[in-house]
Amino acid sequence: MEDTTKVIATIKNEVQLQKWSEEIRSCTESGMKVKEWCTLNGVNIKIYYYHLRKVRESICKTEPDKQIVVPIRTTDIKEQNQENNILIKNHNVSVSLPISIDPNLLIRLAKELSAC
Repeated sequence: MEDTTKVIATIKNEVQLQKWSEEIRSCTESGMKVKEWCTLNGVNIKIYYYHLRKVRESICKTEPDKQIVVPIRTTDIKEQNQENNILIKNHNVSVSLPISIDPNLLIRLAKELSAC
């Protein structure tokens, strides 16, 4: 009986995490500020951030092996030919990459930079 209760609780938790993952994605994709989105959708902002933390914690627990480190080599930008480079800027990070960069590496780097 105790095992059944644990299984049910685990499933309930997973369903709730999935629901909130979708809600958080909806908020992010809406382009609205979190406060605006919460007001529009009748969600208490403290509840939103609580579930955001829980979703993030869940992801960190279940996918630590999916975190990747992309090695980058820094060089003086003056040494590079700017016309043949891809320039990616994100907040205070600026990365200049050769146009011949492997597309898969570029995608991985872009994903990592979007998390910054």
